[in-house]
Formats: sequence, structure tokens, C-alpha cells
Amino acid sequence: LHFKVITHDGNLFVQCGQQLPLQIFPTSELKFIAKAVNTSICFEKDNVGNIVAIILNQGNTQIKAQRQELSSKIAD
Repeated sequence: LHFKVITHDGNLFVQCGQQLPLQIFPTSELKFIAKAVNTSICFEKDNVGNIVAIILNQGNTQIKAQRQELSSKIAD
């Protein structure tokens, strides 16, 4: 699975694959909940404070995705 974290008008959203973005709300610095579904999301930092992973918990399922940088180069 691929997750995309999006900011829009001061709000934070997570999008999984082709699904519509889901707004998430902070419960602490790194923990968020999605009110529309029973889901919690936690961001994981490395030892210098960079976000390196996202952990999604829904029901009895936990999915961890490592951060990947998107290339800004446009293919010819």
C-alpha cells in the first residue's frame, strides 16, 4: 500500500491508493485519528526528528509504511 499525506487549508489528510483523502485530527504531536472511520495514525521519527514512517491502525490491523521521497523531475 502507498499512503500520501496531504495538507490543505491548514488541515491534514491521508490518502491510501486511489481512495479519497481522509481528514485526520491530532491527539498528540505524532498521533492522529480519522473521525470518519475507526482509524488511528501515528508518525514515526528517526533519531534526528525526521518523519520516516506512518503506522495506520484500524480494528485488529496495523500497517506500517516507510517514507519515500517523491521525485520532482518530469520525465522527458
